[in-house]
Formats: sequence, C-alpha cells, structure tokens
Amino acid sequence: MTQFELKKGTTLLDVGTGIGELLPLLLKCIDSEGSITAIDFSERMIQRASDKFKDRENIKFSITSVEDLPFKTKCFDSVICFGAFPHFEDK
Repeated sequence: MTQFELKKGTTLLDVGTGIGELLPLLLKCIDSEGSITAIDFSERMIQRASDKFKDRENIKFSITSVEDLPFKTKCFDSVICFGAFPHFEDK
C-alpha cells in the first residue's frame, strides 16, 4: 500500500473504519510492530469490525465521531479516511 506510505511500525488512525474491510490491507503494511486505532460513530459497525479482529492485539476500536476526537495531538503517524470522507457534511 505504497499510496498510503505506510511502513512497519506505523501508528495509524483509521477514521470511519466501518466493518473493517480495509484493516487486513493496513495490517499487512504496518506489520505486528505497528498499531491501528479504528474509529466509527456507528456502534453496530464497530461491533462487527471488533468481532472480526478480536484476536488482533494491535487494533483498538472506538465508537467515536471524527468531529470530537478524544486523542492528543500528534499521537498517530498517519491518519486514513478512506471510505467515510464522502459521507461528511462539513468536509
């Protein structure tokens, strides 16, 4: 996934992860050395994604709105908003 410029060990925020369809590809890029925080405002989507990846210790799931992120500034190496961006009212 060179278009995202992800490397092994990357700390990644996946905004609007949905059911986690992109997570397998992201995991290949960051390897077990990296970590993913996958967020979505839909509790149902996060539940489905977390059920699929419950054995992956390097993925954390959070029911969070992108408009109200609970993270410190500069705590991720990269942020991906792949499928959700078209759904945002205030881009």
